[in-house]
Amino acid sequence: MDPSLAAWAADQFDISNCKIQQLPVEASTRAFWRCTDGTNSWILMHSPPESENNSQFVALSDVFREVEVPVPDVLACDLDRGFLVIEDVGSQSFYATYRKGIVNEPLSVAVATILKIQSINSSLVPEYTAKRLNEEIHIFRDYLCCELTQTTPAQLDAITPDLVGQIDQLPRATVHRDFHCRNLLWSGVPPYIGVVDFQDALRGPVSYDLASLLYDCYWNHTKDDCTTAIREYWNNAEATSIPRMASCSQMAIAVKFTAVQRLLKAAGIFVRLWIQKNQSTHLPHVLPTLQKAQQLCMEYSPLTELGNWLKQKVIPSTSQRLGR
Repeated sequence: MDPSLAAWAADQFDISNCKIQQLPVEASTRAFWRCTDGTNSWILMHSPPESENNSQFVALSDVFREVEVPVPDVLACDLDRGFLVIEDVGSQSFYATYRKGIVNEPLSVAVATILKIQSINSSLVPEYTAKRLNEEIHIFRDYLCCELTQTTPAQLDAITPDLVGQIDQLPRATVHRDFHCRNLLWSGVPPYIGVVDFQDALRGPVSYDLASLLYDCYWNHTKDDCTTAIREYWNNAEATSIPRMASCSQMAIAVKFTAVQRLLKAAGIFVRLWIQKNQSTHLPHVLPTLQKAQQLCMEYSPLTELGNWLKQKVIPSTSQRLGR
């Protein structure tokens, strides 16, 4: 831990008798430590202001908690230096919970939480534009295809306008944008869930957080669990003012289309971390993420050409490059 961060934290609360544990590295420039004194627990966060939008983190913490989404409260902050003390909303991730065989209950709570997030109507939440969706595809194109594997991205370039166009036309609501098993925390007491990494929320396709949850880069859900979760979302959304697709089956298709875009983006980000920052923590997830995207592509004829390209060109080249 940076000495200046430790000194600042000591001014905010008594850390002299705290057990301090660094938390796992994520796919960003932020770093976290859990500070526990035996009775209370806080999270100390270093979020470099040159790369992270800390003022948005603070603002959206209030916005999310207004609709009872259990995100961390900001207890103290120095935005100029990127030092924050935030509430500890849980220590067991959904990933750890899934590994214990507990899946259905967390998924159900997560679906209900998505609906709460989608109820947010705030000017503080920017739009998720087609331009941004395209830029995310280009992370995959530039870093994984062109730089890592030197794969010609002609098939990707051909399908990107249609893929982005389909997603951009979906009904819109506030979306967390990184709603996966490492950013969701599970406990045995209400509200059962804690939600972190919410600062990049946008107003985007209603399918986005379901795509993040069900087609997770770090966990493989069964088809039955995905179908059940989408049906539960669909049934519960009927009683809200959240805009919906024409049918549950169309919603399921939209979730899968959205998941393809998101999985490709994620694979590109994982490779970019390695190329730009020599951070290899997410490299083991690159191939499974690509394979999941490829399998989803093969379910729908508009995406089969993309799926075949991933299978025949990108996945073998990536496997060879990463030594898998």
